[in-house]
Amino acid sequence: MRRRFFLFALALLIAAPAAAHAGAPDHYTLVLKDGTFSPPALTLPANAKIKLIVKNETAVPAEFESSDLDREQVVAAHDFITVYLGPLDPGVYNYFNDFNRKMTGKITVK
Repeated sequence: MRRRFFLFALALLIAAPAAAHAGAPDHYTLVLKDGTFSPPALTLPANAKIKLIVKNETAVPAEFESSDLDREQVVAAHDFITVYLGPLDPGVYNYFNDFNRKMTGKITVK
């Protein structure tokens, strides 16, 4: 009986972290196209590590930059980059294309 309880408790401990992240995407995507980021705003979970894919569908290079996130990374034309974030505290984090400052967006962390 004790062994069965121990195995049950062990299974719960192993399953708990997976259940906490169930349904959460394994990555988020931003697309640079037609002079904008799409979507222009992302909502991400707080206190989680995030994999952000930034796709550049334009014919010129771009630079994903954010002082709030302490990130600055060039993405070649018709290419993509992977940006790892977090864990982040709740708040709003702004970003922009440093090669075209009119291209801006924000990440809200909840």
